[in-house]
Amino acid sequence: MKYLKSDFDERSLTKREDLQDYIEFRAANDKWIHPFCNECTVSGIGIAGMVEKAVSQAAGFSIPDNDVEESQELEARLTNKLLLVFPEDFSFKAMSIRYTAFRDVLNRSGFEKSSTLEREVSKEKKGAMPPLLKGIIMSLGLSLNQEECNLLIRDEKVSAMKSAQYRIFRDKDVVEKLESYLTEEFPDFTYAGGHVNHEYLLFDYMLNATDQEESFRMMLEDLGVDADKLGTFKIGVQVSTSDVGNSSITFSPFYIMNGVKAFLAEPLKVPHLVSKDVYDIEECFPKIAAAIKESEDDIETLGNTPIHFPKKCVEGLVDELKLPKTESKDVQFDSDCTAMDVYFALFDVIQKAYANTGSLSALINNSERIAKLLKNVNRITVYDKE
Repeated sequence: MKYLKSDFDERSLTKREDLQDYIEFRAANDKWIHPFCNECTVSGIGIAGMVEKAVSQAAGFSIPDNDVEESQELEARLTNKLLLVFPEDFSFKAMSIRYTAFRDVLNRSGFEKSSTLEREVSKEKKGAMPPLLKGIIMSLGLSLNQEECNLLIRDEKVSAMKSAQYRIFRDKDVVEKLESYLTEEFPDFTYAGGHVNHEYLLFDYMLNATDQEESFRMMLEDLGVDADKLGTFKIGVQVSTSDVGNSSITFSPFYIMNGVKAFLAEPLKVPHLVSKDVYDIEECFPKIAAAIKESEDDIETLGNTPIHFPKKCVEGLVDELKLPKTESKDVQFDSDCTAMDVYFALFDVIQKAYANTGSLSALINNSERIAKLLKNVNRITVYDKE
């Protein structure tokens, strides 16, 4: 069964019920299996249509052509023309390798820095390796790796092939534990929508924290923020989880003002490592409230730092942080500008870019890069010149 119908499908989780449907579907249908790497091989699809099997010397097996499901061969043919062959339930199975798992397979086979194997199409004067040859080379690498791996089967494809050092966290557990904490500390919290694709699950909660929001409004009012903008000020927390993107669970306190969401602090992260467990996730929860409180000083510092050439600052930071350039060209500022306005404008840029491109991974990664400016105003003022 598939929740996402294609590799690049993205779905909105507008209502809390949508999120519940998603996490329950994943809990019921995702499958993690744990073969040894040298029990797996990679098979490339030949030009003539036959699925050729690269046989692992260590494992010593092959799969008859008629044991490869037609749907899996078709999926592979439409993408990277590669299938992973792995043991399951006392037999071997061949499944198409989703783009999210390709680099994992390279890592497990010992070719993590091979641009030749990564290249799917000819580029400049460098040709693309045929899938059959890729399969043979990657299979030889896997045959030399005796470690266990964590193989994720999701939406009828191999979505990840992680090392034995990878800790599996279920989205359902994360949501339930966070909401239990929010119910105690922020009883008026509300779900504010989310998105999911094959790389990330991202969703927001508005905390409806009256005292904290009023404290921020008073500080922003002292900094001269327009009263109309202050009326839209709200505080929340963004949650993102990823088995294949950043391989972490991330909590990012934010504020929304005038329709733009900006991080209040650098994200709190729990990486998917065997040294981490659910208690590490729970330890992040009280840090969310602490980060919101501490961020007042950081925002105040930005708000008290005058900027004379804000467009130059945006231009310099867009280049430095590798942010979208097209959307940055339309940024407008009032005559009296501060580093806080520049910081806020950068988030406006990446959210407009997301609306135009739909790249959830870019939105998440760009937000985290911008958040690092909060405690380093000098990275903004260095560009404040003609």
